[in-house]
Amino acid sequence: LRREGEGFFSTDAADSSIALCAAVVDAAPAEDEEDVQGDADGDFEREVELDLDEDAISESDDDELAPSRLRAAADGAAAVVVSSALKHGSRPTRMRGMDLLVRWLASGSVKGARARLRKFLGLGEDNPLRKGVLAGLYELLDSITDDERVKAQACVARILRAVGDKVTGDYIWATLHQDFIDALIEASCRTFPLRAPDAIAVNEGAWSSDLSQQKRKASLLAACHLASTNFVVECLKFIDISAIARLCATDEQGEILGCEALAACASSESGRSALAPLVQAGELERLMREGRTTSSRSAAASAVAKLGLAAKALKAGSHETGKLLDAAAQLLKDEDPAAKDRAVEVLAGLSGSSRAKEEIAHGSGRSAASLGSICDVAKQTKGSDPRAYGLALILANLTVTNDELRRRHFREKEMDISPDQYDEFMRITKQKDPEDADNDTPDLAKARARKLCINDGVVAIATLASSNPSSETASKLADALCALATDVDMRGTLIQQGGFRSAVNLANNDKNDDRCRLSAAHAAGKVLITTDPRKLTDDQQLCAIRPLLWACRHVKATDLAVFEQLLALTNLLSLGATARRRVAVEKGIHALEYLQFSDHPEVKRAATEALCNMVPDRSMIKHLSRSDKMKLWLALCHDGVENDARLASAAVGCLAMACSDVDVARAVASNNGAAALIAVLGSADPSLVHRAAYCLTACLEDSKARALLASSDMKSAVEKASSKFAEGPAAGALKDAAAALARDWPDEEEEDPVEDDDADMKELNEFLDEE
Repeated sequence: LRREGEGFFSTDAADSSIALCAAVVDAAPAEDEEDVQGDADGDFEREVELDLDEDAISESDDDELAPSRLRAAADGAAAVVVSSALKHGSRPTRMRGMDLLVRWLASGSVKGARARLRKFLGLGEDNPLRKGVLAGLYELLDSITDDERVKAQACVARILRAVGDKVTGDYIWATLHQDFIDALIEASCRTFPLRAPDAIAVNEGAWSSDLSQQKRKASLLAACHLASTNFVVECLKFIDISAIARLCATDEQGEILGCEALAACASSESGRSALAPLVQAGELERLMREGRTTSSRSAAASAVAKLGLAAKALKAGSHETGKLLDAAAQLLKDEDPAAKDRAVEVLAGLSGSSRAKEEIAHGSGRSAASLGSICDVAKQTKGSDPRAYGLALILANLTVTNDELRRRHFREKEMDISPDQYDEFMRITKQKDPEDADNDTPDLAKARARKLCINDGVVAIATLASSNPSSETASKLADALCALATDVDMRGTLIQQGGFRSAVNLANNDKNDDRCRLSAAHAAGKVLITTDPRKLTDDQQLCAIRPLLWACRHVKATDLAVFEQLLALTNLLSLGATARRRVAVEKGIHALEYLQFSDHPEVKRAATEALCNMVPDRSMIKHLSRSDKMKLWLALCHDGVENDARLASAAVGCLAMACSDVDVARAVASNNGAAALIAVLGSADPSLVHRAAYCLTACLEDSKARALLASSDMKSAVEKASSKFAEGPAAGALKDAAAALARDWPDEEEEDPVEDDDADMKELNEFLDEE
């Protein structure tokens, strides 16, 4: 760079230089890994400064460079390359230069990012590299190219977030933030005092020099808002609301940047207070209605929506709400990406209202339906894009009622008061406006969900979910999928359009929070309850087993979710040996056994039924052969006869299928299985008696089990059951059991089967390799 001068970044080598510098920055050790040993002469202080001396590292160095020297060299190289790229590069080169700036100053730990930014800002105001980086970045904040301007704003925001501390979930303004913002403003070569222009001066361009400065300040305010809404109030110290309002009265770009700054101010409480004069003068509504560009109109609409929602001034049937919905519907069809972003922002804010949901989905006399446009925009959006969260929030809100959202909130927060009690308290204390009554119903939500599917909403959700969404976006997408899966008729659509696979992927992604993964697993479970697994592809048949078992183990999963996931697993296990092996490999037997101790009877029964379908997998047979495990199953058989016939049916059915194995038959007999079988044979349910008689017949095939089970009490129980059930399947099974008890069995020398552990392990390893 020093040899070639300014012309270097106009050559093809520019991109390679940026890529090489990025690799150096990534490879350099972090600040907390640096070698901080230095001599008494202050070598360490010299080494940790930015290394800008081309002779500092030469080929004659015999010793290895200390980590601090490598870090300093990387920082120095980044400063040189970024400064040159922003000052002399083409637009693509400037974009890559900003990417390098983020990797340099906004990556790694908070401690490391702060150390690098302090070292950079400490170079001194007259340092050409410091001025080049800061001035280049600041000038791009009012670039005529939207992509470049947005990139510069995101770059500033990333640096502010990288060096910030979070308190109560949000970032707080610190001295380092102030130093960085002040350095950006002071680095501009065109800094002029703010003076009020008249209309003639603006039209003639007399304010053009100061106008550029005000545009950059307004854009800088929007960048700080991207980092945290708490930062907006600090930005009003270098540009006030009156200056932003005057900026809106200049050229088109000034109007756009001014409206974006106003929308940012409307996001925080202090900013909304500062906007009060503009609201009273009707300036925001005028900009929303008469703005010269769609970007300015959409930003003004976003500001109006935020102000109205914060002040609870936007009633469901108000004229202002109708205007915002109609404006947003029109902006969604605009080709300008910024206009679509603002439209999504407005609709996301309004989608919490039940009436607004209906108007978004079906339209009304005052606004057109915008659901189709929302889905079209979502299909063209990546999950990592800024607008993705707003789209996911809209889709999630449309598919449920506000009452369900409220109940979910109470349940997740584990509040001592129920939603109904809270509503009664609000009614008694008269804190709830009668006009705010929520008339939404599950049927209306179901109709909106079907309208969403008709408009390719499932495809839109799948597109967002498959393109690296943030944790918050993924959580809303999972909520939408779970709500759609509630409708039985929509489950086929979820499979066909990729919703089921998206739910499985979201649940399997460890980077998503537990709430997201639970909702996604619940959605997958709902789909599999009523779907014939034989009609699914091989991948679809087995991909859901892991997330379903994970959700069953989770302590925060609701009883309903666990119950439905157990039903889904039971359905999948009907496929055969491959599904049973997958569950066994995922340690599903132990997870399902734990749920047999659940306090909820439906969960206990569903877990027992799922384990019943695990027979005859060898892991399940080994599980039942253990004495301590068999005692539980016999207890379920015995107690279920009186308390839960379906639970007893699943338990004795499992034993009936497994007792053809000698070890299981002996486990039944040696753990007082006779008492359990006698109790089941005395049941009035023919299906239970049928299973018990079949189980007894299978056990009697083994001499050791026969010695413990063939008693006079057992014969009496079989005779009584035979007299009670003279016809039907139970009669045939009882006849076989009576014959087995009366049979004169020959004496046999039986050997205990030797279990080939090595063969089992080899088979398991082969299965895992295939998977």
